[in-house]
Amino acid sequence: MGIATPEAFQPHQTALPRGTPFRLACVGGRSSNGCLPYFNVEATWGGYRGVVVAIGWSGQWEAQITRLRAAPPRPVEPDLRGPNPGVSAFRSLSRLRVEAGMEGVRLSLLPGERIRTPRVLLIPWEADRLQGQNRLRRFVYRHVAPKLAGASPLPAIFCNLGVVDPSSGALGAGYRYLDLAAQAAALDVDAVVLDAGWFTVPSRAEVRPEARWVHGVGNYTVRADVFPEGLRPLAEAVRRAGKRFGLWFEPERVAEGTEVFREHREWLYPVPLERGYVFNLGIPEARRWLTDTISRLIDGLGIGWYRHDANADYLPAWRASDASDRLGISEMRHVEGLYQFWADLTARHADLYVEGCASGGRRMDYEALRYHHGETHTDWIWGDPVGMQSILHAGNQWLPGNYFHNWMGAAAAPTRDGAEQRYAFFSALGGGTNVGWRVFNARAPLDLDLGRRWIAAFRAVRHLVVGDFYPLVPHTLSERQWLAAQFDRPDLAEGMVVAFRRAYCPAPVVYVHPQGLDPEATYVVDYGSTGERAERSGAELTAGLAVRLPFAPSHEVIQYRRR
Repeated sequence: MGIATPEAFQPHQTALPRGTPFRLACVGGRSSNGCLPYFNVEATWGGYRGVVVAIGWSGQWEAQITRLRAAPPRPVEPDLRGPNPGVSAFRSLSRLRVEAGMEGVRLSLLPGERIRTPRVLLIPWEADRLQGQNRLRRFVYRHVAPKLAGASPLPAIFCNLGVVDPSSGALGAGYRYLDLAAQAAALDVDAVVLDAGWFTVPSRAEVRPEARWVHGVGNYTVRADVFPEGLRPLAEAVRRAGKRFGLWFEPERVAEGTEVFREHREWLYPVPLERGYVFNLGIPEARRWLTDTISRLIDGLGIGWYRHDANADYLPAWRASDASDRLGISEMRHVEGLYQFWADLTARHADLYVEGCASGGRRMDYEALRYHHGETHTDWIWGDPVGMQSILHAGNQWLPGNYFHNWMGAAAAPTRDGAEQRYAFFSALGGGTNVGWRVFNARAPLDLDLGRRWIAAFRAVRHLVVGDFYPLVPHTLSERQWLAAQFDRPDLAEGMVVAFRRAYCPAPVVYVHPQGLDPEATYVVDYGSTGERAERSGAELTAGLAVRLPFAPSHEVIQYRRR
């Protein structure tokens, strides 16, 4: 997890040996960097059962799972008919200990001092591990994800305009941002988001043009070389089209020489990182200033989409600031301040869509998700269809689809209605989708009518990907294999099977076994590739559903609803 490759979210399974602790932990202080803070502990005591564990801490966490050795039976059992008569039944069984919390804490509190520690969620299950993981998905969607306009958010359909760099990307291809925004609005997206680099950046010759945005983090004034009239004309054009205007921020990192560095050096942790310093959200005055600064931009530009990026490992800066008898206090105060910052920002701007992004998916603990409506879940953002399929097949086993923002590449651009283009575009089924500047940079011109039809088809099924999830074939990255999964909404009595025959897969058919259906009910089944409609009982569908695709690569979407 937290890596910009198709292997992000890839499932792992470990058999626990007796007596040897198994440790899980994130890396560098970002909660899903290197390891997802969700895991399932499974046992077989007269049948499968277990517990799903979710860790809510947006800093450095660790967990340790220990399978204890069985205690040998005593020659003479004690009389346990008193307060605990059931204890003897477990005397000779293997036992399990699960410990989870913040890593490296060793501190003494000052008189009257209070601290915040990680939140841990336990979800027990029996018979099937996916039962527990779907309970987690339901809990996160219904009770963790913040509401938007009074309802739980659906996966977003938006357009990211790319990093602001005059020498490459959209501007390097000859586009103006107003032109891109107009195309995005014509494609009927929900929001148009401007990425990093909109702020003043250094013009020094030693800083490579494509990296200059990194050295401008900590500036909140708009760069005049690209936006001589500021961002207001772009923001107003997006809003006139009926879309949310979005803007990228990275408030926790400050580059040397920027406004914040020059004017508020005392608000930065003293030890620098490789690229800049860490803004100390544990200082109340600093946090309030940051909230006010970003709020003024939100109000002044009418921002409806706030992207919070986090591109640094903060742990070294936190730990270097701790006294020997206060190990962990800097991290605690920073994370507390981060939660307060998000809470204050959303309290001031009730209809603000908040997107989490930490170098792509490196801060996806369920406490952070309490403040985010969606996530840029990986920086594997080049539109690779197999990568998108694989990440969604794995990630949806833990979190609902509103937390997966897929970034389209040129291969998925609606330039013609071919099987390969459709395959690439609909590889994003399972989350939201970004019809971004890489799509606009396709060599062939966009067919806007076709794009609207594809997005309409995507929009029509996106409500299904926040329900239950079942992987119908084993997870694989191989392009010689099928990949298939089911999204089921038991509350709506409908769902869909999404299947991909990959480029080098020789088999024209795969047989899958949908789950969660009522065997006695009749379902109306619609095949997207052929337009065929049939009626099948739940028992028939569960017994086996054949998915046939004569060409590779291609995809199938089979929708069903209870009659």
